[in-house]
Amino acid sequence: MESPFKFIPEKFFSPLASRNREHYAKALLLFYDSFLESPGGVDREGFIDMLESYCEKLPGIDLDDENETSDDSFEAYSGARGKALLLLRKIRDAGWVSEETLSDFSRIINLSSYAKPFFEALHIVASGGGTEYESHIVAVYSLLCSDASADNGHYIVLRAHDHVMKLLDSLKVLSQNIKSHFETLFSHNDEIKDILNAHYNIYIEEIIDRAYNRLKTSDNLSRYRPDIISKINEYLEDEEWLAVTAGRLLSIRIKPGIPPRDDLVTMLEEMRDNLRNMDHIIDDIDRRNRMYSRISTEKIKNRLYADSTMGGKLVAIAGAIAGGELDFRQCEHSIFRFRSLSSESCYSRFKGDKSEISLTSIAEIDYIKLSEIERDLRRRITLQLNAVKITDFLNEKCGQNGITDAHEIVSTVNDYVKIMYSGVYSSAHGKKFPFGIDWRPGILATSDGSFEFQSHGFYRRAIEKKRDD
Repeated sequence: MESPFKFIPEKFFSPLASRNREHYAKALLLFYDSFLESPGGVDREGFIDMLESYCEKLPGIDLDDENETSDDSFEAYSGARGKALLLLRKIRDAGWVSEETLSDFSRIINLSSYAKPFFEALHIVASGGGTEYESHIVAVYSLLCSDASADNGHYIVLRAHDHVMKLLDSLKVLSQNIKSHFETLFSHNDEIKDILNAHYNIYIEEIIDRAYNRLKTSDNLSRYRPDIISKINEYLEDEEWLAVTAGRLLSIRIKPGIPPRDDLVTMLEEMRDNLRNMDHIIDDIDRRNRMYSRISTEKIKNRLYADSTMGGKLVAIAGAIAGGELDFRQCEHSIFRFRSLSSESCYSRFKGDKSEISLTSIAEIDYIKLSEIERDLRRRITLQLNAVKITDFLNEKCGQNGITDAHEIVSTVNDYVKIMYSGVYSSAHGKKFPFGIDWRPGILATSDGSFEFQSHGFYRRAIEKKRDD
């Protein structure tokens, strides 16, 4: 991967690293808002008017470098209009924008192509927008499960993979943000009002309102994920689709040393595996959120009832001794054998407190009990289900042609459990498992009404292969 400084100017980040960075950042945000609203470039005079309105409220703008302007031209940058021109000049010279003169001699300001992702990041951070989860999973479902995948699979897989990675990144960022808030709260000895402000103002606004509530109140992830994974498995089993799509992918994406088919399969498998493992990240987010709520509550309780518990009293006494507010000779107690406590006190093992090793005779082996344990272990092994046993079960229940509905071959609890295993093996093992699965919408119940599950059926992959041949 190339260095980003190969494409961006040398002074690109100088406006955001100067003493006037807040003003330059405001100028960039004003330009980007105007750029999003205008069909073409931003009119130069209109943009300067917006900067002038902003600069009217400023007491002054110090030059970052004495050599930026000469003594003769310094007056050109005085007043609100001059400050506006200075802001425009700075972001233009740094390479964020460029100016263009049209055929009618009007002047417009354009956005530099390499600056676009930096403008987007600056806009997102400044607006404090909430993290999106629903849009990503809905976009992946719309892309992969549409009819356009037959002719434009190369574009669809690239876009879907991008949305899955953005969804995964958003979840990881949320988890790390909760961790940083937790560490900040845990490491500082704040007062009650500071803890309440950190929890009910900062944490609620930055974590709960912007991201966590949106993640937990949306059911799109659980609704669309099974269909997406099933569709990805279909693509991975369709050799003809893989060959055609890989050939088209070669025209828009080239990875040195990686064949286009391997690149395509890797993206599909990454999407499937990331969607399957997403529950672990969500569980970790829930755990960290509970930890933050618990530690903030405990810290408040410790502040309110510090003198009512033994632990609180000991903490207060130790802090007073360490701070020199209390003489350790006044701390007589009978909690343990030491009669005084000082800042130099440390833990040491009591003299004579040595663990003695007692040798015990080895018990005689009870061969009868060992035989019982072995029989019980062998019985458990025989009851365990695996791919071979599930294959035998489906061979017995399924016909030789067509699809056998799952609800028609369930009569007992054991059958129901084996059907669950059959669904897992058929979805996850690809071509290694001799049976495929066909998911359908709707809920079906068994003939006696004892069990119900999503409608699906099983078919033999050998039949499908013969048809393809």
